[in-house]
Amino acid sequence: MLVTDPASAREESSTPPRPIGPTGNWVLPSDWPAELYARGIDGVTRIQLQVGIDGRAKNCKILVSSGYDQLDTVVCDRLSRRARFHPALDESGRRTEGVWQNNVVFQFDHSMPTIPQPNEMRMVMVIEPDGSVSDCELAVEQPIEGVPEIACPPMPPFQPLLDSAGIAQRVRLTSTTTVTREIVPEEPESVADEPDLEAAPQ
Repeated sequence: MLVTDPASAREESSTPPRPIGPTGNWVLPSDWPAELYARGIDGVTRIQLQVGIDGRAKNCKILVSSGYDQLDTVVCDRLSRRARFHPALDESGRRTEGVWQNNVVFQFDHSMPTIPQPNEMRMVMVIEPDGSVSDCELAVEQPIEGVPEIACPPMPPFQPLLDSAGIAQRVRLTSTTTVTREIVPEEPESVADEPDLEAAPQ
């Protein structure tokens, strides 16, 4: 969904902002406005983010519109909330504000999906006492063809887990998803009984 174009980052500082984690998790297919998706509308939005010294996006500017306000609005909203960066550095190595440009692509995939191979996927996340997810790792037993990197999706905060004394605990949560595949033999077609022939009256 988010097409990375590193060469487009404007280098006003000695070291420009660098994304933290996969940028593809910042704008997801599920963010596609339902009305536009139903009408088969896609598009490309080119944006510029102003990145503060805390690594957060302070401002989102549409450089080239997709042609649809709903798509452009979704792009800036999701990037402003989800994008995280290593902040830009000046010539002295001190944090400074910087800018980052990129394209966000909403595009239909008209290819026919293949049936998944048997596999196992394991996700391990650390949930802090305040319910926020501080760390997440996702690994597959067998690499998936055409998918170079598997990343954890953005996770909402959880309700804290309290011990018997009512103190919120730090928790490591592990979940495993297993994909199996088997050939199901076709059931033989049932043959309807032929109706009895009645003798023609003489």
